[in-house]
Amino acid sequence: MKSHEPVRELLRKLRKPHALARDPLAQALQRALRAPTPAAAVRQVVDDALRGFDERIGASIRRCELDGQKALAAALEAHVCTRQFYRYRATAFAAIGQRIEAVLSTHVCAEPPTSPSRLDAAILCSEAREAWRKRTLGGLQAALEAYERCAREYPRYAPAHVGVADAYLNLAGYCLVAPGPAFTRADDALRRALALDEGCAGAYASRADLAFFANDRTGAAAALEHALRLDPTLAAAYNNTAWHAILGGDPQAAFGCVARLLEAEPGIVEHRIVFAIALANLGRRGEAIAILERIVAAHPESDLARYRLGVVQIQAGAYADGLANLGRIEPAAYGEFLIAYLAVGEVGLGERDAAEARLNALRRASSERYVSPFCVALVESALRRYDAVGISLRRVAREDPVSVWFVGSDPCFDEARKRGAIPAKAC
Repeated sequence: MKSHEPVRELLRKLRKPHALARDPLAQALQRALRAPTPAAAVRQVVDDALRGFDERIGASIRRCELDGQKALAAALEAHVCTRQFYRYRATAFAAIGQRIEAVLSTHVCAEPPTSPSRLDAAILCSEAREAWRKRTLGGLQAALEAYERCAREYPRYAPAHVGVADAYLNLAGYCLVAPGPAFTRADDALRRALALDEGCAGAYASRADLAFFANDRTGAAAALEHALRLDPTLAAAYNNTAWHAILGGDPQAAFGCVARLLEAEPGIVEHRIVFAIALANLGRRGEAIAILERIVAAHPESDLARYRLGVVQIQAGAYADGLANLGRIEPAAYGEFLIAYLAVGEVGLGERDAAEARLNALRRASSERYVSPFCVALVESALRRYDAVGISLRRVAREDPVSVWFVGSDPCFDEARKRGAIPAKAC
């Protein structure tokens, strides 16, 4: 109901609603959604909380006071003390929760209650999103299973279907599954989401990815614009816009989106990784490596950060460092992508026999299951087999609409490009 929207918006702004199950604010919000519709006084409390939240998580880092304790309010997170921020937020949320509880206990409304299933579905989707953020094969598979379970148990909850689509899109994006079937399943899930809720902003943000990888950049831009009209704070829309700019050859345009990402979700590591990748694609790889090294030092458990660091190091010619970082990642985490960049690093260090062995393994695997021809072409380019590169990249253009966007931005193909070995449709 419309009168619940302030409550729902505050829930959406929480980083991890599933982790706040014991938090006074989470409990109060659950009551506000499950009990009869809150009176105007309750909505006023939530509106005040939203304003306070937006003021403190704004466009710059600044000091603020709460109950006599100083804490950092975070936005761009470059030098934010996360522990202090979360201590502040816990204190603030507890105070807001107590105020909501007080109003709920004294106001009675006649409107019918909101189904508790929506909150349960939101919590389940939030847990799935945490797995999805790992961006590894295991994380994306776990996310897909959780989203599909949520879609089965709460079939009328549109975000669950959007989550299914996002999981398939990312599995295809990392060349972990064949793009064709993954895109078909993602498209089906997004159709279901929009049939349930035509105002679901996340569905339009994900549909933009489908359009982009179908080389419909106009359709992708229109979908993202519509998503942001529906929800101007939607992080997924800014994330996809940033990636489309990077892959489309305009990494400079990604920086504004990254700033909005960090404003909307200040605690998310991937947003800083996107910033570093945009720098790398501008040719500022030294700066990108420095940022990624700091992220890895702060989050040594993040395979995504280490993987991106290793790839940028190899692209920059720091082969030993790149191999050291990629070698610390479980091979299954990024499949053939990881194998291909390991081979490129080995060629850079003069270990051609090891790279040849990896290339042969990729070719054997491609006869048994889906292996992106982009990964094969990457190693062939490093080994200077330019005739073979052209053949593989023609397959990329036909079979892998995701990886075709990587060819133009990956410096590992620079020499092949100079020799005219890259087909026009594959760059």
